[in-house]
Amino acid sequence: MTGSRGAACPLGGGPDVFSGYEYGRRTGRTSAGSVSKEVSALKEIEKAYAQNLAVPCRPKLRTGKRIAVIGSGPAGLAAADQLNKRGHSVTVFERSDRVGGLLMYGIPNMKLEKWVIDRKIQVMKEEGVVFVTNSDIGKNY
Repeated sequence: MTGSRGAACPLGGGPDVFSGYEYGRRTGRTSAGSVSKEVSALKEIEKAYAQNLAVPCRPKLRTGKRIAVIGSGPAGLAAADQLNKRGHSVTVFERSDRVGGLLMYGIPNMKLEKWVIDRKIQVMKEEGVVFVTNSDIGKNY
């Protein structure tokens, strides 16, 4: 998965925060090489949130399989999101007191505002992903 911007996937057809490639594949658009295309896509995403099109979509069927994802950085969140959409019950374990990993602690606000990540995490929670913070796997969990 590539990309790091987008929004929740309304009914599986819109942009996805952690999969810019998937957004481009579904819409025929690309954000590679053009800042104006990226800005345009971000405006579309914000418009989707403003019009309540980017709403949580719980999976219709659950597989009964439980999956633990260790770490809530970009890869952990992307994996958790995709596995949850496939119907698995996903729990994300994070060592820090806040979910987001590198997105929260490694990228300055001027490049990626934290409310964008908080918004996506809230959508994931509403879709059924469970987040456990302050859990250092192998030490206290």
